[in-house]
Amino acid sequence: MPETRDIAEPAEQRSAAPSWLPDAAPSRFALVRRCLTLPLRLWRPWRFWREVSAATPVSVGAVLVFLFLIVLTRIGMGVMGTGDEIAFAISPPPSPGWGLDAPELIRKVAYPEFASRARNDGVLDPSWLAGPLAGHTMFLLMLLGLGQDRSRVGVTGAHVFRAWTYGLVWLGAIFLFCALGGLLDAIVSARWIYSDFTQASDTLESVTAGFVRATESPILLGVIGVWILLWWHGAIVSSWKVPRGRVGWALISVVAIGVGYAAVKLTDHLQTLDIIAAG
Repeated sequence: MPETRDIAEPAEQRSAAPSWLPDAAPSRFALVRRCLTLPLRLWRPWRFWREVSAATPVSVGAVLVFLFLIVLTRIGMGVMGTGDEIAFAISPPPSPGWGLDAPELIRKVAYPEFASRARNDGVLDPSWLAGPLAGHTMFLLMLLGLGQDRSRVGVTGAHVFRAWTYGLVWLGAIFLFCALGGLLDAIVSARWIYSDFTQASDTLESVTAGFVRATESPILLGVIGVWILLWWHGAIVSSWKVPRGRVGWALISVVAIGVGYAAVKLTDHLQTLDIIAAG
């Protein structure tokens, strides 16, 4: 009988992990494939957390791979946004002064200016990143501090870190959206400069303007904020069933909203100081 119990326990643990979850991937190829398809499930947090409970094993390796993919989307955004300058470096336009050396190009990819060159607008408002990211991280920090309540239901720090990392899917989506907006903006800018500033406005420029306006809309910030609150409600209340979970979620939400708002204001203030210092 003891041998039968030893065999049954691992099988029970394996069944606790959904077959689509990266943490349960049987190989590295399957791990990467599941990380790439995971965002399709993360957009519905209530459904995700019904299938992923505190009993679901955590793979730190899988979590780090997903985090690395988020970083890659960020790099992709920088590359797409500097597409015109990459073109200028390869084939300088007729007007002089558009050359760019490799170190400067790498800096622009790593630290994009989030500014549209085709329009007097921004491709992305940095505060739209700072605010949600600060609020999202506040949930991580406060839950890590509630070790006693978490231990009662078997939720470890690794569980919280997985929730925080998979909950960054909104960040990857913004990076991808802004990569497309930055690419369109770069194309419009390059056509304008290569034509020696004679290119007339057309449909592509109108589409680009729409992308730019969308990335600056406060509605975007509100949608992200609501999704983050729903994400953590699903984790704390529906999945982990933390004691007094609804009250705890509500209190942390208030703190997270306050921290997020402060991050938005602080980022706006720092941007203003940079503009004053530059001009």
